[in-house]
Amino acid sequence: MDARAEHINDFLYELHRQTDGNIENQASMHEVGEHIGLAKTAAAALAEELMLNDLVELKTLAGEIGITQAGLDMLAQSGRIQQTLGQVQRLSGEEVLTDDDRSILHSLVGDIQKVIATSELEYPRLEEMIVDLKTMEVQLLSKRPKTTIVQAILESLSVSLKTLHRSEILVKYGNIFKG
Repeated sequence: MDARAEHINDFLYELHRQTDGNIENQASMHEVGEHIGLAKTAAAALAEELMLNDLVELKTLAGEIGITQAGLDMLAQSGRIQQTLGQVQRLSGEEVLTDDDRSILHSLVGDIQKVIATSELEYPRLEEMIVDLKTMEVQLLSKRPKTTIVQAILESLSVSLKTLHRSEILVKYGNIFKG
């Protein structure tokens, strides 16, 4: 790998670290660059290049940036991080949810709760999503949570998230929503 590609990987990896790998989070492009030894102007130039290649997204005019799904994919391909959530995480397909399935679903529920808290929803849509989440939580409390019930809930939540134009959750947990 040449020096330029190494700089790009280092920058993306540091951005990934500072944003916890979440495409919704943001960090200062200057702080990311500073952490890998770049001056402010060099960090801004590199961030701009990465934006043009859809690896980084400008979040604020003050220089806050976020990593994109393509940026996560590039880091995964380089071996700097494990595969991204949307590519790797998938429910086991067992009749009863496994411990790994439960862990994934607990994360998903938390992310959807954040969406609900930050969205201006009409009461019927809000109620529908809350009931779906509560049904999911009840299944997760069961000693033998049923995958088919969870899949039906996921289908309903998918429709709600699409209606709200909150596709970042669908991207992050893509394979889970696909069954």
